[in-house]
Amino acid sequence: MDVKICLPALYPLRYLVDHLEYRSLSTQSASLQAIKFFYEFWYMKHRATFCYSFYCSGHDPAIAIQEMTDFFQYLENGRMVSFAPRLLPFKHSSGMTNASRVRAVIRFIGYLIATYVSPYYRNETPKELSRHASRLNTRLLICKDDFKTLERSNQRYYSRVTQGFQSMTGDMVENVYRIVVPSSKHKNNLLNPFPSGFIQFRNYLIIRLMLNYGLRVGELLLLECSSVKASISGDKFSLIISMPQNMTDPRTHAPSLKNEYSHRVLEL
Repeated sequence: MDVKICLPALYPLRYLVDHLEYRSLSTQSASLQAIKFFYEFWYMKHRATFCYSFYCSGHDPAIAIQEMTDFFQYLENGRMVSFAPRLLPFKHSSGMTNASRVRAVIRFIGYLIATYVSPYYRNETPKELSRHASRLNTRLLICKDDFKTLERSNQRYYSRVTQGFQSMTGDMVENVYRIVVPSSKHKNNLLNPFPSGFIQFRNYLIIRLMLNYGLRVGELLLLECSSVKASISGDKFSLIISMPQNMTDPRTHAPSLKNEYSHRVLEL
């Protein structure tokens, strides 16, 4: 609802009539609530309604797709527009709910692609329209899968927090860390069986990444010093793991990524 003219927003109204009408009331309510949050985010960031921006863009859904990451950050920051990483403690329920809201908006964008990438709204040939819609749907699918992965990773994370390591007890994990902690010039770790210096530090990082972040062996083989990236504010760091294209690796255990899009991001 546009509070100034007291009329419903055009594109969500069309989405409700064309797509949500025969869904359950709970589905309608959840979807429209997510779209409402998206409209609020859009206005706070761009100082214009999404309806106006979408119309001025020539009905190009790409303007919405590229904002999904910022929209999720907006939800995580308590519905405040901020380009800094989330400052509040992460809560499982809110993270799951916010990911669901983003996916609800993604479905709305899918409707916009199906409806407005057409000869009625765009002066392009059918072949050009088909290619454009295909590219948009591919980007949208990647975005949707990213948030599905986020939801699954949150579930796995909180499962580990509440249940601990399934194959190791807490004492076993503590003892492993006691053994692999690197020696320093102030304290020599006699339990560490590896040569002191670089090798000890490398092996300690490997153990930490595997136990605390769930990295697989194939992903560890892809790590470089440049894989660690600072956030825009400089107070957080992320691990960016990418699979190079057309790479030939001589190692017996070939590097690999579980993510089918050859890109994985972990907040450290």
